[in-house]
Amino acid sequence: MKKFYHADVTGSLKEDMHIKLGNGSLSKFGQIYQARFRRLGINEFCSKPLPDKVALLDDSSYREYFLELFRIEHPHLKELDLVSRLNCFFAVESVENAYEYANRHGHKTKPTIYEVHTDGPIMKLDMTWLDHQFTREFSAFEYYYRHYWLGKKIEEDQHLSAHEKRGSFIEVLISGDVYIGSRVE
Repeated sequence: MKKFYHADVTGSLKEDMHIKLGNGSLSKFGQIYQARFRRLGINEFCSKPLPDKVALLDDSSYREYFLELFRIEHPHLKELDLVSRLNCFFAVESVENAYEYANRHGHKTKPTIYEVHTDGPIMKLDMTWLDHQFTREFSAFEYYYRHYWLGKKIEEDQHLSAHEKRGSFIEVLISGDVYIGSRVE
């Protein structure tokens, strides 16, 4: 089994938990965002026409809506075997990265870190592409979201690497069953 780490910022994990994902199952992350979409009557991801209610989404929901829309419709992405973030459990490759994850997301308290194990499919993507603030204009974020889904690292972009001093931050998206292991810290 592959071993990763997760910062449990919500306090919802316990040792020896088994989280069943796969076959299109929504993760807890996905359930949260799907509920936000449905509260506004957004029941599908489509750009033609883009539902008017998308403009009412908060910033993180807006980002997740467009990340999903990109995955499904973007000409450079739709032919790739990319799994929805809404069906994934998020992890990182080290304990240090788990703390950095919590820090980057503005969590003030020290999270509990767990080992997580999986034999399921994973994707490793650079979340630094998603850390930027954008206007709600497609042309402002298309480049960033496309490079995120293509698995590019921010350092591979000559212009952005000169401005982005934090460097890449790799998140591991797990789309199969997850087993929560020992509490690390």
